[in-house]
Amino acid sequence: ESLFAVNGVVVTENLRGQPFTLYIEDALQETTVTTSGVSAEFGRFGGGLVTAITKSGSDVFSGSYRQSFNNDAWRTTSPFNEPKLDKVVPTYEYTFGGPIARRQLWFFNAGRFQEQQSSLTTTATNLPYVRTNNEKRYEVKGTYSPLAGHTGRVAYTKIDQLVSNFSTGNIMDLRSLFNQGQPQDLLSVHYTGVLTSKFSVEGQWAQRTFTFVGSGAPTRDLIEGTLLIDRARGGTN
Repeated sequence: ESLFAVNGVVVTENLRGQPFTLYIEDALQETTVTTSGVSAEFGRFGGGLVTAITKSGSDVFSGSYRQSFNNDAWRTTSPFNEPKLDKVVPTYEYTFGGPIARRQLWFFNAGRFQEQQSSLTTTATNLPYVRTNNEKRYEVKGTYSPLAGHTGRVAYTKIDQLVSNFSTGNIMDLRSLFNQGQPQDLLSVHYTGVLTSKFSVEGQWAQRTFTFVGSGAPTRDLIEGTLLIDRARGGTN
């Protein structure tokens, strides 16, 4: 029942209330958790508010690079001893930012790249297969301050994601697998300005998109494209 926001834009999905990963970890400047006294600009939730702000460029060029590793074989299995894929998968992250015009215009950009692989089996028939999650995240951000007390920011985050051997529900054969694209992006424009000693203005416009590409059967053929469900042996959906 909580709400999640990045750069003031809600990134909570509508079905389960979980946040979309429209961020790059190393590009986050700060994260705030609020449980009471929440500003009136946020609503539609009964729990807490988690807000994240991404980094911006400054008058000094700076950047970072990080590489981390994961392996499906490092996880713990259940008593059923599911198969695990023993392959090290690296994740690459970088950030870089600096001035375009000192004391007025700055830029920041970041990236995160990973191709995760995991070993799975079908329900009841126990046929092994490997699921691959190829995900690339990008972020660009520009900050402009033409006058003291006036600041405008434009931030754009994009995720290119393709999940190979994807499935919905419990499947019993490998022909029920398909490749699904899950691209999403987030664009926000924010402005704050102090007009007088007693009057200030703040405004924001944002747009977020999320798309399923290639879900379901890859054909409209009556036989090849028909969903089969065996509820007696664990079939669902």
